Amino acid sequence: PYTTLFRSSYMDNLEEVVRREVMDAIDLSIDVSDEEIRRLIREQIIRKGKEISISLEERSQIETHVFNSLRKLDVLEDLLSDEEITEIMINGPDNIFIEKSGKVFKSKEKFSSEEKLNDIIQSIVANSNKIVNESNPIVDTRLEDGSRVNIVLKPAAVDYSILSINS
Repeated sequence: PYTTLFRSSYMDNLEEVVRREVMDAIDLSIDVSDEEIRRLIREQIIRKGKEISISLEERSQIETHVFNSLRKLDVLEDLLSDEEITEIMINGPDNIFIEKSGKVFKSKEKFSSEEKLNDIIQSIVANSNKIVNESNPIVDTRLEDGSRVNIVLKPAAVDYSILSINS
């Protein structure tokens, strides 16, 4: 159990290190393709693999998580792809709840920071040409797959940004 916990914590940290190194390597003055992003991620994983043993499964997981954090909806991607999940409720970066088969569970997924959660919220509303901010803190919109999204920011939300997604 301790070894598993240590390994999990190390892998989370490794994902963050790879993400930062890829961000540093990206030329922000040009449009970078998804394929180029994936190539940069794989290169960083290979470099890290020379320092510590990383299984193929772990490499694939790191690549997917880092790519999702850079180009997609971060930790929400895995949850959105799960057909059994009917609702995702987010109350801050560390409190993600899911509804499956009519029961609510706390997810093990977390955003790396409040800023990352807010970046994802801004990405969601930008895709539907809407604006959410302190002056307009409540927005309803839809994801590309048709899922309904409700967003509540401060000052309407007390502690953290709140986001709910219903498929």
